[in-house]
Amino acid sequence: MAANMQAMNYDCNAEFYAYEHVKTCDKKASPPEERPDSFTFLENMHILETNGTSLNDSVIAQTVSYGDDTELPDKM
Repeated sequence: MAANMQAMNYDCNAEFYAYEHVKTCDKKASPPEERPDSFTFLENMHILETNGTSLNDSVIAQTVSYGDDTELPDKM
């Protein structure tokens, strides 16, 4: 497992909640106190401002955001 990555389990309720929140299009994290299980559900948001983002542009954006020590897949 990556050093900075939390272990995750699939949860149908979490998927439903995330989907409902994304449909609001408010581009904001939901208030933690309003999440179904605020001690378990966290949010990780990245918003692409264009619909034409290429794989290369995504990698460059991640490198700029998180530094060049980010592990990337070896088959890109």
